Amino acid sequence: MVALEARKAAETEGRSPTVTATTVLPEPVAPPDLPLPSLTERRATRLPADQRPLPALERWDQLLHRPGRETR
Repeated sequence: MVALEARKAAETEGRSPTVTATTVLPEPVAPPDLPLPSLTERRATRLPADQRPLPALERWDQLLHRPGRETR
């Protein structure tokens, strides 16, 4: 909005608005060629071993079986 008003003011005074770039951008810095660590491996090395027993599947058969219902 400010640029538009500045352009209008410059045009009414009879001079042509010009845009000049005075900012010099720095050269891009290349990242170092280091191997990227795996986040999963890093987390796994910090976690303690899981001491929980494996789940027992014997009770699942009871949950899946519906007594009193005929199978077709």
